[in-house]
Amino acid sequence: MTVDGAVHPLLAFDAASVFRLLPPAGAVQALRDAVVAGASESDAPRTMLPEPDGAGTLAVMPAVDARWLGIKVLSIRAATTSQRDAIVGTYLVVDPATGALHATIDGTALTALRTSAVSALALTRLAAPTASRVLVIGTGTQARAHLHTLMGLGRFSEFTVVGRDRRKAEALAEEFPDGSVQVGELEPAIRQADVIACCTSARTPLFDGALVSSGAAIAAMGTYQLTHRELDDTIISRASIYVETLETALTEAGDIHQAIDSGVLRPDELRTLAQLFAPGEQIDFTRPRVFKSCGMSWEDLAVAAEILRRHEQGEHAES
Repeated sequence: MTVDGAVHPLLAFDAASVFRLLPPAGAVQALRDAVVAGASESDAPRTMLPEPDGAGTLAVMPAVDARWLGIKVLSIRAATTSQRDAIVGTYLVVDPATGALHATIDGTALTALRTSAVSALALTRLAAPTASRVLVIGTGTQARAHLHTLMGLGRFSEFTVVGRDRRKAEALAEEFPDGSVQVGELEPAIRQADVIACCTSARTPLFDGALVSSGAAIAAMGTYQLTHRELDDTIISRASIYVETLETALTEAGDIHQAIDSGVLRPDELRTLAQLFAPGEQIDFTRPRVFKSCGMSWEDLAVAAEILRRHEQGEHAES
């Protein structure tokens, strides 16, 4: 690309490059740094448009930080087909100094990494110090990403996956070496879990919240529509609830919106990601803890910027 007569090479990072450059722990740290710096307290509005065939949604998510301009463009479909993934897209990084496109990043890989890393970030605070057993509900891209990322923390020792289709759950578990991921049944797995990651597109709650241990922490990320939810009123009423921001939770999170409508939750009971990492925040480990995320534009840019930094400094996942 030529700007003011000078040639600036356009960088392109495919999915393999994303995961090679940035290991899960690095993505979690990049997000933590952004939260501490105040990035999570505001976000640019996203644009959501129906696709021509009515089967999907076009999402456009812009963000700005001290160095870069970022825009994510995604095609999102509720149900996957053999031809494509549920989320397909591209992330564009623009250099504001030149106005030129600086880099493109595989949007599917970036979304998988940043979403699982946001869940993991919250769980670094919300999981009990003695937590060891992780349950992932779902069998798709985000379930896979959450398994990789939570394993990458080096903190948990037992991993179980549960899905509506047991064959898909078994296929996912087989991707991980040495039987490190087991396939379970939903009810006993819920009862035994110290950490639960909900990674589905469910419209109705996945499980009875009464089954959840009082010591458990839950990260629910699978829905971002007011008509959808993964968690029931029972677990919402029992738990301390953390969200990315109040605005995002109240306008996009069906788990939160519907619980408020039913009277089991008040908006003033919600705590934010910024508060979770603020000095002096006290976490009540005698009751369940829930982190509900919907995905925000600042998260994409924080992870994209770290990918660029590592590329420029010659770092990679093994370093």
